[in-house]
Amino acid sequence: MLGLSRSGIVVQRTALKPFLLKNTLTRRFLINEPKYDEAEILAKGINNKEFKTRRSGPILNNGRDTVQPSNEVTLQRIKKLQNGSLLFLSLLGVTLGVSYYIYDRNDKLNRLKDEEEWAQISSGSIKKSRKKSRKKKKTVSKPIVPLDQLDSTHPGLYVWGSLTNDTEWNDIPKRIPLFDNMLLRDVCLIDKTKNLVLTDNGDLLNWDSTNPEILDPILRGQNLIKIKESNNVLYGLSQTGEILVIPLKDMAIIQDQYVTSKKRIGILPRIPKINSYNSYSLKLDTRSLFDSRLNEKKIIDFDTGSTHLVFLSDAAKVYSCATGYAESKAQVSRGQFGIPTLSQYSKYPNLNEPYEVELLNKAIVNNLVEFRKIKQIACGDYHTIAIDSLGNLFTFGWNRFGQLGFNISYENEVVPYPKQIPINIFIPFFNESTNDGGNVPILSKFNLECVDIGCCKETTYVTIKNSLNECKYFSMGNGLNGELGDGSYRNSQYQPTRVKFEGLVQKWISNKDANHVVSEMKDGSIDSWGLNDRGQLGSWQSKKVKINKPMGIPLLIEPGVTYDEETKIETLPRLHIDLTKQNISVGKDSTCIYWKSSK
Repeated sequence: MLGLSRSGIVVQRTALKPFLLKNTLTRRFLINEPKYDEAEILAKGINNKEFKTRRSGPILNNGRDTVQPSNEVTLQRIKKLQNGSLLFLSLLGVTLGVSYYIYDRNDKLNRLKDEEEWAQISSGSIKKSRKKSRKKKKTVSKPIVPLDQLDSTHPGLYVWGSLTNDTEWNDIPKRIPLFDNMLLRDVCLIDKTKNLVLTDNGDLLNWDSTNPEILDPILRGQNLIKIKESNNVLYGLSQTGEILVIPLKDMAIIQDQYVTSKKRIGILPRIPKINSYNSYSLKLDTRSLFDSRLNEKKIIDFDTGSTHLVFLSDAAKVYSCATGYAESKAQVSRGQFGIPTLSQYSKYPNLNEPYEVELLNKAIVNNLVEFRKIKQIACGDYHTIAIDSLGNLFTFGWNRFGQLGFNISYENEVVPYPKQIPINIFIPFFNESTNDGGNVPILSKFNLECVDIGCCKETTYVTIKNSLNECKYFSMGNGLNGELGDGSYRNSQYQPTRVKFEGLVQKWISNKDANHVVSEMKDGSIDSWGLNDRGQLGSWQSKKVKINKPMGIPLLIEPGVTYDEETKIETLPRLHIDLTKQNISVGKDSTCIYWKSSK
């Protein structure tokens, strides 16, 4: 018979039988052979001594197994270990029991002694209780306003936050004597050395908080009404509807470098303020953009982000441009211009060169181009929001934290063109009871519209009103420092969330660099929330770094009045301002109240 070996060679099975028989007998014989440890064999070669194993147990003797009582020592050791463990556990239990008994007895004695003392005190048998050595907390008084300083009935400026130069009570509004009895058109808070103010006649001055006795004149005779900073450049809107570009780095030479004197009537002699005026040469050029057919002539409002500016013309059209000066560092577009050709993949636009945001100004309805009338604009760090005359809400720019109101995704992280936020997402917040007692919203009763907007660094705020004139307030975006105002600290929120207000908001006030928000309420009170690391909320709570819902600002400290540190903020009267006479401005980490000009 043939068989197949592992190597694939065919052999006869009859030829394998003698070999298999011999191999089997050999294995049986080796089973009975004595076994030796390798160490026992090699020991003689190592130290010339016969190896003797230390193990006790079966030992091979002449090929036979002889069992010796080898496990007795091990069993005895195990029993001793068990007995020792039981003894240790017993002692531990007794110790714990005695300790608990002593503690319980002492506790009962102390309580009984206290009850006896209190009984004696209540009965009048003794006048003083047991004295305890406690250190009384030292009370620290808040700053006292000097008696010779003007009170809050006089025009001026109060500031709190980093610009107070006070590390202990920087969260208390302080009056700056330099502005006593001054009316201001606008205030732009930037840092310790650069804080620009517009006087009652529109002159631009700089206030250095480290040198509180001097106001440096920067630009005169331009009749400015509004100022904003972006990318180290100050932008000022003049009464004539032009935006001036004022480099902050060259403030000392602005008057000499960009201002020229011109005559009104050439044949008459130069008479200051009568036949001559100062012309500022560095401005945004809008001559090629404005449409004379729409009677578009001037700029009526503007706002700035970190690297962009958006302005609104008298024809209700929106334009945008990149901000900065000749030495400004190159920036990256995040869609903040609202123009698809200026996306993050395109070349960065020329500085201070305006473009029309056509997709915001125009819409296609029934295959026809219609013009939108934009009513209000606001800018955050790298995003912009706008509302039109119908109350529709539009956003564009950076959506990293959901500040545009759209789902946070790779496709929506940068939106380089205006997108409309559907107004129906606010309907669930306006649910009303129907006649049958249900809560099904009746859409015909709502007619929701957006009536006010605001932005801080990475957060958006909107006011929505229904047909019953009921207003509700919402936020979207980054709330890591409490900016959402809904009681949370979420770092991203693209769906609208309700701000926890107790009153009606008159105006949102913030800054593209700020992580805190201030709101003027219709009753004149002031609410603030967000980051409070420099006391910029004015809440008298310097230890609370973040506040996640609106909190009122206490009353201003008047001359000669002081409060202890232990005074609770809830017990103090709230600050109310005159909305017709006072205004609020917000900086990166500071806030101020000033008396505004009537012009």
